[in-house]
Amino acid sequence: MALKVTGFATSTLPYKVVTETASTNTMDSDVTGATGTLYSLDFDNQASGTVYLKCHLSTTGGTLGGDEDIKIRFPTGANGKKRIVMPAGIAFTELSFFTTSTHGTSGTPGAPSTGAIISATTT
Repeated sequence: MALKVTGFATSTLPYKVVTETASTNTMDSDVTGATGTLYSLDFDNQASGTVYLKCHLSTTGGTLGGDEDIKIRFPTGANGKKRIVMPAGIAFTELSFFTTSTHGTSGTPGAPSTGAIISATTT
């Protein structure tokens, strides 16, 4: 995993860009370190099969086997690279996420064959 958070150096643009270049079935917890609003997600499925992005909006780290607040399925190939824009945004108190090759919430999430690239724009 290689998590990077970049903030703009001005109060006029309060946005942060969170980038994870190798997301796996290990939780990236409280990635912004503050409350905020999620405005967009860019996702590139580098794996050889379907990958699920699971996000928690209010619990530090959430639980890998627990219920997520957002779950998005990304197939492999050209359809695995997507931008999702939320014009009004989705508020969070603590943004945490991970990727998995398994759909369900019980048990240990399966690791994708290759880490996914995720970029999120927040405040």
